[in-house]
Amino acid sequence: MPYLDYNSWPRMVQDFFRRFADCPELASTSLNRKYGYFELSRFFGPDAIDPLSVSVRMHDEPFEFYDDRIARFAMEVERTMTTEGRIHTGPNILKLVTADLDGLDKKLTVQPCRYGHHAASCLALDYKQESFGQTDGCLREYYLSQYPSRALCDNPLAVCLGVAAWVIVQQEGGDSLLIVRRSAGLSSLESTLGPSMAGSVEVSNLGDNLFDLLENAISDEAAEELSLSSDEYRLVPLAYGREVFRGERPQLFAALVTELSAREMTEKLDKLDAETREFDEFFFRPLTGILEGKDRVPPEINFEAAMNLLLLREYLSRHPQ
Repeated sequence: MPYLDYNSWPRMVQDFFRRFADCPELASTSLNRKYGYFELSRFFGPDAIDPLSVSVRMHDEPFEFYDDRIARFAMEVERTMTTEGRIHTGPNILKLVTADLDGLDKKLTVQPCRYGHHAASCLALDYKQESFGQTDGCLREYYLSQYPSRALCDNPLAVCLGVAAWVIVQQEGGDSLLIVRRSAGLSSLESTLGPSMAGSVEVSNLGDNLFDLLENAISDEAAEELSLSSDEYRLVPLAYGREVFRGERPQLFAALVTELSAREMTEKLDKLDAETREFDEFFFRPLTGILEGKDRVPPEINFEAAMNLLLLREYLSRHPQ
C-alpha cells in the first residue's frame, strides 16, 4: 500500500488547485507543467526578496495535531514507518506557522515538530484507511475536502520546512550537475532521480533570518549527504515556495557551486557508508545547454528536482558562471 500515490497528481490539481494554475505570478511554474509549487518567492531577479531581510521567529510550543482523526492516523502510520525502517528517532524539525513575505516586515514564524508527525502526515497522504469515511479514503482526500482553504495558517498537517539544492561541479569541458537516485528506503520520492541533496530543516538550524537558517540547514545536509564542508562551496539561495503534492509543505531551493572536480566529488561520495547514505547511485550531467533550455537532465527527475532546475536555469540566465 503506497504512502504517496504519484498517479493522483492530475485529479488532485483539477479538483483542488485549479485556481492557482493561471495566476500571473505562477506563469513560469504553472501546475499544468507539473512543477507543483505555488506562492513562490524568488531570491533573485527584478522582484527578488532578500533572505537576509526575512526575520525568523520561534514559537516555542511544539506542534501537535488539532484534528483528532489526523492525530490517530499519524500515530498508526508512524509506528508502521518506524517498523519498516523508513523513519528513525531524530532531532526535531521546524514546522512553518506563518510566512509573511509581503510588505516591509518580512518574517517567518516556526515551531518545533517531531519528524514522525511530518512523515506520517505530509509523506503518507495516500495511505488508505477506512476511518476517513470510505473504504478507499485517505488523508489527502480528507484534509483537502475538510480544510478547503489553501492558506498556510489553515493547514492541519505537520507542514515542515524542507531544503533542496543542485550542486555544480567542475568537469573537463565545462561545469556539471550532480544528480542522485534517492535510496529505496527513504520516506518519500524513493528511487527517483532528485537534486543533489534534499532534507528537512532542523530546530538546530534556526537563525535570526532566512539566509542564516538556509545556510545552516544546507551546511548540515551537505556534510551528511555529500561529505561537503561549508568551505568547499558557495551557497546560492534561489527561492521559497509551497509544494502541492506533499501536503503544501514549504520548501527552500538553492544551488551550491564548488571548485571541486567531478573526480574529487566522486571520491567523496564513494567513501560514504553504503548502508546509511541517502542515494543508491549518482552521476554527472553537463550544465551546458541549460540556459538554452536543452534537456541535458534525464526526463524522469522528480518534481522537486525539476522545480529546482527551473529556478537554477532562471538564475544562471541572469548570473552566468
